[in-house]
Order: sequence, then structure tokens, then C-alpha cells
Amino acid sequence: MMFAAPAGAPQASPAVATAQAPPSFEVATIKPSNPDKSGQDFDVSDERVSLRNYTLRQLIRAAYGLKADRQIEGGEKWMDAQRYDIAAKIDDADYARLRTLKGTEYSQEFNRMLQELLAERFQLQVKRKERIMPVYALTVSKSGAKLSPSSPEHNGHSMTINNGQPDVALSNGNMTLRNDTAQMIAAGVSMDSLADALTRQRETGDRIVINRTGMPGDYDFKMIWTTDRGEGAAADSPYPGLFTALQDQLGLKLESQKGSVEVIAIQSAMEPVID
Repeated sequence: MMFAAPAGAPQASPAVATAQAPPSFEVATIKPSNPDKSGQDFDVSDERVSLRNYTLRQLIRAAYGLKADRQIEGGEKWMDAQRYDIAAKIDDADYARLRTLKGTEYSQEFNRMLQELLAERFQLQVKRKERIMPVYALTVSKSGAKLSPSSPEHNGHSMTINNGQPDVALSNGNMTLRNDTAQMIAAGVSMDSLADALTRQRETGDRIVINRTGMPGDYDFKMIWTTDRGEGAAADSPYPGLFTALQDQLGLKLESQKGSVEVIAIQSAMEPVID
């Protein structure tokens, strides 16, 4: 699960400035991850929160809603080597307040809780900055967008990405995907959310994708492409690469540009006391 935090003005405090006291976890335990375990889990079930197999740098990325590792500057080697499991319970009063929030407001408050936890347990101190760096701009191609606006009756938002998984059935039930093929199915998804999803694809490297389509609202769409592992798509691939698929199937394109990106500069951090 990912939570997006808004960009903010540069500041020394690890938490977003606000007149209201920051939310908090009533209790939190931190333990080293099992070195034999692979993969990661980020689970929020009511007032219980569980993160498994995260490095401190990955925790910072989650807590500040960052899109790429290049948005985190500084730090020592242990921040990328040691992995942790965190189990926490949200304070009852804060949980009651969180339940009244939706969307971005919920994400902002939840992220503030993670930021406060990192400041308390890892002695993390950071500073927000803005950096000009290479990005991809998501824009509309000359042929025009090929997306269907979501129906006003549509309730909820979803995006499913099957990436590099063999034998994944398509929705029409008469085709399967090869292990080098990816599929993105979205319902009620904004262009900002699509840009975030494209940022996480291997084809965009470590560049952040910024929504510059000028298209408001939510859309339904499906895109299928052959994954590029750095050597380009094979000549016999049944589908085009991501950049071509984006333009042919959705009428959008990725343009190489430079843009202002929020950066979190690590000023100091310490390994936590293990529970």
C-alpha cells in the first residue's frame, strides 16, 4: 500500500507543519527482518499497521510519499542494508479522527504518523528541498487521447498491473500473457495516478513521471505492453514496448524534460533500539 504526501516548503522538521498536534501511534515495535524472507508487506487493518522487510530509506520513501529513490539525498550504508519489521497500533482518538478523512487528507495524516515514528525511533532529521532533475512529462499525443472518462455512476478507483507474470488471463478470457508481457487495467483513475504508476515501471528508470496532460477527472483504460529489461523488446514480441503502447493504445506519450522535484535530504539518523 502506498500513501502520497504533498510537496511542501523546505523545512528542518520531519513532520509537516500544522497547528494541530501530529497524530501518533499508541505503541510500535521494531525488529530486524528475517534475512531469509524476501518481498515486502505494507498492511493497514483498522488501527493496526504492519510493515515487513523495509530498509530505512524505503521507510522514508513511504512516509514522505516519494516516487523514486533519487528523491532521497544522503544517508549511511546501513540505511540500505538493514531491514526492519514494524508493528504499530494507532492511538484510539487519532484512529477515530482518521476514519472521518478520505483520500488525500487521510494520506497526509497517515504519512505524518510514519514521519513522527521515524523521527522518534530512528532519530531521523530531514530537510525538504526542491531540485531540478530529468523527468518524463506525461502529455497528450498529436492524435489525441484514447481514454474513456469514467461514468458518474462509477464508485471507487482501481488499478491492476500484472507485470512479468506468466499465464495471467485477460479479461475476455481467451488470451494469456507471456512472462515478458505486462498489463495495466484501470477504472476511475486520474492522470496523476497514471503518472505515479508509470514512475514505478522499469522502462522509466529512476525518472519521475509528471502529469502534464491537462486532463482533469478520472478514466477507464487498459494497456498491454512487452516489458523492456534494458535491451529493448524482442522482434517477435506480441506487443510493443511501454512508450509505444502508451501512444498507440492510450494516445499519450512520455517526453524527456527537466522539472522541479521534491527532495528529502537526510541530515541525521541512528539505528533504532530493537524491541
